[in-house]
Amino acid sequence: MSRYSYLIPSREILPPLIKITHINYTDEFNLLATDNTSAAGVEADEYVEITNLSDQHQVMGGWVLKNITKGNPVFIFPDNFTLGPEDKILIYTYKVHTPGNFSFYYSPGDIWNDKEPDTAVLYNSMGEEVSRRSYEIMN
Repeated sequence: MSRYSYLIPSREILPPLIKITHINYTDEFNLLATDNTSAAGVEADEYVEITNLSDQHQVMGGWVLKNITKGNPVFIFPDNFTLGPEDKILIYTYKVHTPGNFSFYYSPGDIWNDKEPDTAVLYNSMGEEVSRRSYEIMN
């Protein structure tokens, strides 16, 4: 029996400052492209919304967004990408992104299942999970 006691500091678990805040999993399936922002056979308006909940800029170069239910596709943030304080970014399935947003440029089909929920995970540049989100299917 030891005569010494050890104080081990507890690690407070803090909520993530960068969070997946929404998955828009459904859109009309585009059989024929009718404009320059869509491609035939994809759900162009699916997207994942990521929000910086802090009051600090967050450097996100090399961060990864992935549908872990399917295992792919993977979106890697550009090396120079920074998300401003309380800003949001949208990562679309295929749609040509509006200024400030991105796209997987995934074709054909969908990334986010319309019949059973998928799970999106955001990893930092060191491969550590930062945020995870799924969704409920609305009928």
